[in-house]
Amino acid sequence: MKLSKKLFLSLLSLTSIVLLATLLLARWSFEQGFLKFLDAQEQERLARLAGNVTQQYAQAGESWGNLAETSLLQYIGGPSKQAENSAPRSGPGARSERPRPPPGARPPGPNSPRRPPPGARIPTDRPPPEVMRGPGSPISTVLVDQEGQTLAQLNYTQVEDGTHIHTHDIVYRGEVIGQLQSWNNSKFGSDIAEEFSQQQLVTGLIIGLFSLLFTVILALYWSKSLLKPISKIVQGLNNLTSGIYGKQLSHSRKDELGQVLNDLNKLAKVLENTRAAKNRWFADISHELRTPLTIIIGELEALKAGVRKLDPSQLVSLEDEALVLKRLIDDLYQLSVSDIGALRYQFEALDISSMCEKIARQLEQSGANKNIEVQANIQHKILINGDKERINQLLTNLSSNSMSYTNPQGKIICQLIQSDNTVIFTIEDSAPGASDQECRQLFDPLFRMDAARTKNASGAGLGLAISQKIVEAHHGKIEAKSSVLGGIKVSISLPIYHSQHTKHVGN
Repeated sequence: MKLSKKLFLSLLSLTSIVLLATLLLARWSFEQGFLKFLDAQEQERLARLAGNVTQQYAQAGESWGNLAETSLLQYIGGPSKQAENSAPRSGPGARSERPRPPPGARPPGPNSPRRPPPGARIPTDRPPPEVMRGPGSPISTVLVDQEGQTLAQLNYTQVEDGTHIHTHDIVYRGEVIGQLQSWNNSKFGSDIAEEFSQQQLVTGLIIGLFSLLFTVILALYWSKSLLKPISKIVQGLNNLTSGIYGKQLSHSRKDELGQVLNDLNKLAKVLENTRAAKNRWFADISHELRTPLTIIIGELEALKAGVRKLDPSQLVSLEDEALVLKRLIDDLYQLSVSDIGALRYQFEALDISSMCEKIARQLEQSGANKNIEVQANIQHKILINGDKERINQLLTNLSSNSMSYTNPQGKIICQLIQSDNTVIFTIEDSAPGASDQECRQLFDPLFRMDAARTKNASGAGLGLAISQKIVEAHHGKIEAKSSVLGGIKVSISLPIYHSQHTKHVGN
């Protein structure tokens, strides 16, 4: 499965799960809120009924016995009609007849509530209050007295298990004289409420379907948008593996993927420069190897043809060219083993002052032959912790490079000083010089100096690259910059020798 399809399905699945959970929670929240609303509405209905019943109770002389069930039904929401049979009811749920006062009983005082005479009829022409939940509401309402005897009941149904019963006490003059009870075996209590609940459910499902469709569209767009830079990264990697280094990846991103694209562009540029430098370096090395070999083969062919006679001068010439080959091969070998960390070093306390003085004397001898002035400023008895052979090779490479790349009637200055815990060796020469860019690339083994600096010098240009490896192995720094004399100034910084340093061998 492609990454685009995986990302699309992941976004779609995650959004669908969140959407489903949201719909379920919204439905649950709606039902809970709606039921609480209906409960509050029912409690409000029972409170209004209790007020009506209390009023009729007071008008009936504070006695339930003076109120007919048909009258009570009217005030708890039932129809107004005459009872078909006024005889006392018997059986379960029948209302008990309360005894009337015996003849000769003391009449009520002036503060006693007025009781209607026996057999008086309570007016029932008052319109019933709006207490129904809706047309055809199956709600059951029961009125009981303080002793729990049923006085009136409306739409009575058997109470099922788990049905929520609403109760409201009827209080008259601070005393509970009865209670209203209501329940409904239907969840929402009426057809209108059920219809409203179903309508909300359908509306929620429609909204969910439209949201899911919108999610599919967004997931398609987002997956393509998010994978667009990844596609460019894949394209860049394909270019690199195919050897196409010159093609840059254009983008305007500022995030991590944009950083990856920038790194790929930098890598492609480095690889392009490395390939060009490698080809140029191979060409230079081939030229350097071919020149002495051509001379050796030419002289051998002349000797074989009898054009020249074998004499000591011919042997010296052949030996010189063979030494050039050997030096070049040795430089290549040292550079390669230094890159892989296989060049061995034996560190010990070295008097670098005496080594620099020896190099300065050699420069003076060589400078005399080329009419080059050499000045030396060497501090005495400066010690470092280093490999004697490698440090000597380092100083020889730098002095030979400076002498080789200085025009006649020029000048070379070498200096060795100690500054705090650092030993600083510098060597600078006169024209020709080099640009700042060339100075920064001077220690690159794949870099070739401009012809103005190399036209009078031989060699493959590996000495400074090897020198840099030696300085780094001694935990020092080497840099090159333009000299005030008109040539190049090379500076080396090495740590001073401390007594705690011990003789050891390392890479």
